[in-house]
Amino acid sequence: MRGRAKFWMEPRSNPDITMGAPLYRGTPPDIVIKRDGSPLELRLDLANKSPTGFSWGYLGSGPAQLALAILADYADDETALRYYQRFKELVICALPQRGAWTLTAAHIETALRLLKERDNRDVSAITENVHGCEYRHGDSTP
Repeated sequence: MRGRAKFWMEPRSNPDITMGAPLYRGTPPDIVIKRDGSPLELRLDLANKSPTGFSWGYLGSGPAQLALAILADYADDETALRYYQRFKELVICALPQRGAWTLTAAHIETALRLLKERDNRDVSAITENVHGCEYRHGDSTP
């Protein structure tokens, strides 16, 4: 499937979560809802990448904030801070920029597994199959 990373086809089982159940849903312009119906917090207390909100479908500050918030909500703060930039490059930039999207536990678990396996490698090795991600003029992703 063009535009999606291969990892989306390799779910890992976790007895505590239904792997195929949507955990996060995004709708344009920047609304992200958790499975329980509550909005996903920005988590500016961890890192202030985009105080104006979330974004997705490209590499930038809004997608960085979304990656950080999802990982902090799904895993923990330490995992979020360690992996959010690479999670953004692997997952968040592959989401449809102008369309609705859903992330399941399988997506997140598999992405985290890949990132942990390649913890000391160049991220380009795991993002080679993600197409259409680019920086927008004026965005920063430190």
